[in-house]
Amino acid sequence: MLTKLLEKYFPESNITNFWKVPRNRALILLPLWIAFIVIIFMVFIIPYNNKTQKLKEYEENLANETLPEKTSDESTTLESMWQDLLNSEYEYKYVVYKNEDIIEYEGVKAEGDISGTKTDASGTSEYYIQDNSVYNVINDEAIFYDSLDNINYDIYLNPENIYYNFQDITPTTTEDSYIYEKGEDYVIISAGDYINSIEIDLVDSKYILSFTRID
Repeated sequence: MLTKLLEKYFPESNITNFWKVPRNRALILLPLWIAFIVIIFMVFIIPYNNKTQKLKEYEENLANETLPEKTSDESTTLESMWQDLLNSEYEYKYVVYKNEDIIEYEGVKAEGDISGTKTDASGTSEYYIQDNSVYNVINDEAIFYDSLDNINYDIYLNPENIYYNFQDITPTTTEDSYIYEKGEDYVIISAGDYINSIEIDLVDSKYILSFTRID
């Protein structure tokens, strides 16, 4: 088609004569195709591989983490460990995988309040939760944040909601974990004398919640 246009509008042009030769056309089109393929690879393939590698590394680190051994004390039950978690103070790191997005929450729960940062593709923001209300912290000022994408609206980012959502299910017990199964959803509790991580596998997303107690 390009050849016909050149012959119609520029019949005596050197460009037209050059373009008529198949080998010349190939010399021009080949680099263009290579550039197109490189752009597709950089825009789609590399970011996807990076996210997949990050998920794999995080899961390997979690699997290799040394867990405290369980004691034989009969009072150290899953129920008591749940209550201990819900009423304790701790540092936390939550990683959420939804579709190809990765969202990280990191902060502290102390004196009943929660503070932390949220990091996603758009950047990092600071938040504060008090009396079940979420505030964005901007220039050291707490601004009420009433939006469906805040941390309070995701039940799997709240240990108390996870507890109540699965408490009617008897978990399967392994040496160092408890596994809840609800339809196609799974919750894996890793614990020794206390709960130190919760992994939630859903049909379309995955959550990894880690806790470090504050003495």
